[in-house]
Amino acid sequence: MFAYDTGWQEPEFNRLERHSWRWMSEKSDLWVRPVGRPVTLHIAGESPLRYFGAAPHVRVTIGDREVGAFDPSSDFDQALTLPADLLEKANGRVTIE
Repeated sequence: MFAYDTGWQEPEFNRLERHSWRWMSEKSDLWVRPVGRPVTLHIAGESPLRYFGAAPHVRVTIGDREVGAFDPSSDFDQALTLPADLLEKANGRVTIE
């Protein structure tokens, strides 16, 4: 179970393509329920170069620990493992920048 926390825009939906998505600000939080085992976070999106001149540096942290980072220059789908002990210590708060 997870929830969108601070920094997320309202969900959008394209009826013709039957596709939904959410935009995030520069820094956004998720709440991921600590369940006593690692959890996989999937982050997918279209190429940022459609809208910006350079690829962003995307960083995922739990507390003060970085659990993943990538620089998408095309459509992307990243799977990151969120360690159980970090989720427990941070009360489930995951930050994406």
